[in-house]
Amino acid sequence: MSTFSGTEQTRRRLTAKKADVAQALVDAAVAILRDVDYEALTIKAAAARAGVGRATAYTYFASKNHLVAEVYWHRVAGIEPPKTKSADPSTRAVTVLCELALLMASEPALARAVTIAMCSSDANAVLLRDKIGLRVHRLIAEALADTGDSVMIDLLEDVYFGVLIYSGNAGTYSEAELCRTIENAVLHLFGIPSAS
Repeated sequence: MSTFSGTEQTRRRLTAKKADVAQALVDAAVAILRDVDYEALTIKAAAARAGVGRATAYTYFASKNHLVAEVYWHRVAGIEPPKTKSADPSTRAVTVLCELALLMASEPALARAVTIAMCSSDANAVLLRDKIGLRVHRLIAEALADTGDSVMIDLLEDVYFGVLIYSGNAGTYSEAELCRTIENAVLHLFGIPSAS
């Protein structure tokens, strides 16, 4: 079943059949990026791997940046805020930020592609970047709901997007290093001594 069903793509609502085609293209892009780097990804290659025509693929995604941004949007949209309010706000913030950061921790080519797509000026990627930014903001805000600290929310967004850009450009962190970096930054911002 497609994760596109009933969801809005960048410009239009999709029927179930069209949602399946869009999902096949997204899945194909991820599979391709497991084998090659961002520069080798094309809409044509994604279309061939998904079993759809190139022209059809371009009716869904105007560019590879659009396609890659859609991949990332689907992953971010699937993250839920922490369900418990019993943990302290710094722990909830670390939980959300690590969950977001680990979306691509084991896929360095995808992380790099997302970094490039999110920083591009492609109009469709910009629309998705805005949706992603809003979703990340809401997740962090919900994690810190009982603090009402808008400055902290903004700073934690900066931590997250900084880690995303670094991991997409400078290589990869292990999952443990990634979360440790996030935890140290969060604890520092909250004025809590870190263990490392």
